[in-house]
Amino acid sequence: MAADTKIRSIAGAVTLLCVSILVGLLLAEALVRILLPQPVGNALPMYAPDEQLAHRLKAGFQGLLRTGEFSIMVRTNSFGFRGEAWDSLQSRRILVLGDSFTFGYGVHEAQTFPACLCVALEEMGCDVAVFNAGVPGYGTLQEEQLLERLWPRLRPGLVILAFTVGSDLRNNIEQRLRPEEGFEVREGYLVKRGLPAGSRLPLKAFFQQHSHLYVLLQKSRARAAMKQDGFSKERTACSHFLGAEPCGDMANAWEITRRALGRMNAYCFDRGTRFCLVAIPHPVQVYDRLWSEETSALGVFREGLSREGVQQRLNVLAHDMGIAFIDPLAHFRLHATEVLYYPLDRHLTALGHQLMVDELAPVVAREIECLERSELTNASSTPENERE
Repeated sequence: MAADTKIRSIAGAVTLLCVSILVGLLLAEALVRILLPQPVGNALPMYAPDEQLAHRLKAGFQGLLRTGEFSIMVRTNSFGFRGEAWDSLQSRRILVLGDSFTFGYGVHEAQTFPACLCVALEEMGCDVAVFNAGVPGYGTLQEEQLLERLWPRLRPGLVILAFTVGSDLRNNIEQRLRPEEGFEVREGYLVKRGLPAGSRLPLKAFFQQHSHLYVLLQKSRARAAMKQDGFSKERTACSHFLGAEPCGDMANAWEITRRALGRMNAYCFDRGTRFCLVAIPHPVQVYDRLWSEETSALGVFREGLSREGVQQRLNVLAHDMGIAFIDPLAHFRLHATEVLYYPLDRHLTALGHQLMVDELAPVVAREIECLERSELTNASSTPENERE
């Protein structure tokens, strides 16, 4: 009798505890929805494993990507990249390599800067086709491998590498030095390798779409991870991606980046293809409030940060290699009163993509002119019998 009473007492206590936790979670969910509504939405199972690149986009995929900040249709062509079929007959072809910013996460297909660049160049009288080869989660090393995979199929006259300030350096570290911290594909979704193997992705997707509390907790976890990426355990400026004098993993990331850029430039040069580099600014570099928050978090080491340091370093590398470099940061800062990035998601808005085109189009047009002059020179120097 005493044992039965004890069992009932324990069962009652456990039930009460579970009910209390459930009620607490429901109350927390209600409070977050009222006071701190979150961009609930869905992820898309649009990825496939790739032995060389770790992951790639599925070919022929279509799906609706929704958050509280945007709702866009995502489709991929037979090559497995965003946009229409790559069957253009234009002789002048431009290949744009990049990550989710180039892919256009958060904007419609026609609003991505590669698509808008094509329109701008056509308005300038250039008959071109621009291929968007942006893949979310890629870094410079994967973009280098993708160039070698795509060039024989497309034979572009110009290759543009879009370098995303912040994430590209981190991705290069993961790809070369810490592969266990990179991305992998599970059931079509792109996830960090650190996610436990038994994690139920469909359940996660359900909470992502319906629970504001879950999204808030995920954001807090992501911010903590970003701080860990930005600072070393000693929280020194040199380990931050905006550190004026990189050290440790960040110094290694820059060396990895330098070598990859050199190899990509040489690969293009050997094939008569021009190569140029554009830096996509980080919102911390654009908005004074975010810059103030970032430097305040660093405390006594804030003097070791450089707001334009990444672009300055890329400019030096590009100059040394003879690469055209486009830096839209100043143009972005002139428009800092406008919404250039989604406040929560942090990807470029349609206006942010357009600002990229404002800076890219004139430089790309000049690069096309250089290509045309080079082709004319080569044609005129070719003996008549060889041309026949």
